[in-house]
Amino acid sequence: MRRILSTLLSILFSAALYANTSTKVECVTELVTLTTPIDYIITSDSETDAITGTLAIANDCVAVIFENLKPTVTSKTAFLANVTINGRKAVDGTNCHVAVYRHGSILFPYCKTPLTVYNEAGESKSAWTVGSAYRVLSKWDNCITRFTLKRGYMVTMANHSDGTGYSHVFVAQDEDLDVTLPAAMQQSVSFLRVFEWNYPGKKGLAEDNTKAAGLMNMGWFYNWAASNYQYQNFDYVPERHHESGWTKNGEYKGAWPSWDEINSNVATHVLGMNEPDNGSVEVYMTPEDMFKHHKDYLKSGNKIEHQLTNQAISQY
Repeated sequence: MRRILSTLLSILFSAALYANTSTKVECVTELVTLTTPIDYIITSDSETDAITGTLAIANDCVAVIFENLKPTVTSKTAFLANVTINGRKAVDGTNCHVAVYRHGSILFPYCKTPLTVYNEAGESKSAWTVGSAYRVLSKWDNCITRFTLKRGYMVTMANHSDGTGYSHVFVAQDEDLDVTLPAAMQQSVSFLRVFEWNYPGKKGLAEDNTKAAGLMNMGWFYNWAASNYQYQNFDYVPERHHESGWTKNGEYKGAWPSWDEINSNVATHVLGMNEPDNGSVEVYMTPEDMFKHHKDYLKSGNKIEHQLTNQAISQY
């Protein structure tokens, strides 16, 4: 319930820095220069025909959406040969960022420092590494009053340095955000973690079979574990399979996988507590047990989903 409330409150205290217009074309056959905030949508499903002209991006609020081409296609150097960003050739991971977008992909002008935080005096800091969990904020501990976040990223902030306490998850899904923190978090942030945000479609697969996922045009998958998958075309969701304890059959089981293994994925979400009502093969857990372990999930900075009676339910 706390995370539901925090997500709703984040809407109240955030404002878009810009509003993108939207243009849809089949392909780019001549010079197209994008100088204003725009979602430029390319519908072609041909790797060779999608961009035969030149696509010049000259605004860091531009998003280029390839409706039918996967990230493994659009991130190729050869594919990006006709794309420039502020006059330089586009290179994924250098001056642009390619992510999953429904059944295709999305390209943003690359931002190595998507998060900028501000204190009451107006001072700012942008050197926050994506994926790293910051549990020691030094001079910024209990000082942040406001922040900006680039589109395509998510940040979790919490009152306590271990990620627990009063917390918010802010997602810049459709535009850059400029957020003035709510009263409960004003000068009270002691933890933060920034993630890349993917845009997968609803279809997902409960198996680490990327060939099947590709054939069925899935956007995400999970596999009851936390293997460090780095597939560009899919959003992978690690799972804390179960906590330690005794089964109904009197067998002791340790918790697995470890939080170190889960956090190595830099995934925005984490599943947890698989089949807690099935004590014959898992550790049987009461609702009280689940709430007791809930704070361990908050420490990761992920959005959290728990599996109840064999069905994954989202808190968001």
